Amino acid sequence: MTPRCLKCGKDHRTGDCTIKEKLEKPRCINCNQEGHVASLRSCTAFPKIKPKKGEAQNNKNVQKKTIPATRPVEANVSFANVCSGKISQQMATPEETTALKRQESPRLTTQSEGASPTSENNVDFGSFAMYIAELQNITVKFPEIFQSLEDMSKETNDINKLNIFFKGVARSFNKAQK
Repeated sequence: MTPRCLKCGKDHRTGDCTIKEKLEKPRCINCNQEGHVASLRSCTAFPKIKPKKGEAQNNKNVQKKTIPATRPVEANVSFANVCSGKISQQMATPEETTALKRQESPRLTTQSEGASPTSENNVDFGSFAMYIAELQNITVKFPEIFQSLEDMSKETNDINKLNIFFKGVARSFNKAQK
């Protein structure tokens, strides 16, 4: 392949061209338009580089693999225990529990302040995170319970929700007994 001059378009190198000064209005030898030289990549006739046969192409639209969410850090649990899967639920000492309850001490509202009437089954929201962790632990060990929780979310009737939940617990219990 013989080189072509970018200044005049003839069959010689640009360095060997008789035109030594810079051109005011260069002419492209690829598209024959004035205003740019043939080496301009935005030229419509600029030769596109084709990948070699068998060479991998870089696809910039490839979906990147998402990294799964990491587990939250738990105090008093070693890395070895986490990796081995032998994690037992560790209960807080009574001193820690008492200290936590003192720190939280939420302000209680009275009925005159617009609070709803208190029910017989008061929930200690300070222990709510512990309840969620326990539920997560159970659903990991017994996927039938997890499936029943998903099915419950589609139901509107509370009695039906309980029925779905208890069926999931019963299935888990039966599998554990085998």
